[in-house]
Amino acid sequence: MIANVEPGLMVKMSDHFCEGVLEEALDFHYALSPLYQGLFIDPHLILVKKTVSLCGMAEGPVSDDLHVMDGGKTSMLQEALDTHA
Repeated sequence: MIANVEPGLMVKMSDHFCEGVLEEALDFHYALSPLYQGLFIDPHLILVKKTVSLCGMAEGPVSDDLHVMDGGKTSMLQEALDTHA
C-alpha cells in the first residue's frame, strides 16, 4: 500500500537495498515510517482510497462494498501524512 502513495521513495529504498547500500535503504525506511503507521490504522482497503484522496491523487465515491472511514481515523491518517511530508 505504501507504494501506491510514495512509489518513488519505495523504488529508491528497494534499489538501495538490492545494491547493498543498506544504510541508505534504512534511511528511506525510517522516512516512510509515519506512512506505515498511518496506513495500517484500519484493516480495510478504504484506507488506500482515503490516503490517495487526501494526497490529491484520486477522487470519487467508494465502492458499495467498502465502508466509509470515520473522522477520527481520517484525522490520524492526515497527521501521518503531514508528519511524512
